[in-house]
Amino acid sequence: PNTKNGDKNQKLLVVDLCSGKSFTAALLGILYPQATILAVDKLPPSKVPQCYLHTTSTTSSSATITYWCNDVLRPTFESTLRDYVEDQLQSMQQQHQQQTMMKPIPIFLVGMHLCGALAEKAIQLFVSIPHFQGLILSPCCLPRSKSTARIAMKQQNIAHDPTAMYVFWSQYLKAQLEKHIVKENEYSSDNIHHVGMYPDLDMHSTKNCIIWASRRYSHSS
Repeated sequence: PNTKNGDKNQKLLVVDLCSGKSFTAALLGILYPQATILAVDKLPPSKVPQCYLHTTSTTSSSATITYWCNDVLRPTFESTLRDYVEDQLQSMQQQHQQQTMMKPIPIFLVGMHLCGALAEKAIQLFVSIPHFQGLILSPCCLPRSKSTARIAMKQQNIAHDPTAMYVFWSQYLKAQLEKHIVKENEYSSDNIHHVGMYPDLDMHSTKNCIIWASRRYSHSS
């Protein structure tokens, strides 16, 4: 979400994938006080600071932030997440019917510092669940040594250069999204229309690529 130009009071639905201790979810709740945010991770709920999670108004945010302990790599995760998004969207539309008719509710999938297969899973979920209007992905650790991407790194003789390997990995992930871009004359609101990538220089890490993708509003599928 664009915190500089966007409406901070707009209602949003955000899924924070592999959220860890839910710091990103907490920050989004402050930036977007009208948001509904689901933080998902395998961490037991007892390991997540409860001050980050709330369903009632606080001095800094009135966003609804909930934590869901689940393994995103489970075969049933995609269908369960799809059901959650559809249920939440229906509930939000019922509660704010008049506003929603004028302005659709944006739904975003966020994955910050996702390692290896988790970054690929985030892309798969975004592609497969058309309710997501936007994806924000920051890849972290490289995939396993026998993966297609790592084999390609060896073929390009960059397997011993960590920085080059990370850039290649980020570009590889971006290319996976670009496969699903459609042309304007092949318009379908379920399909992806824009993909981009840039280095976030505010990150205190060399693993600072941000990959984003968007599709037009589509809540009818």
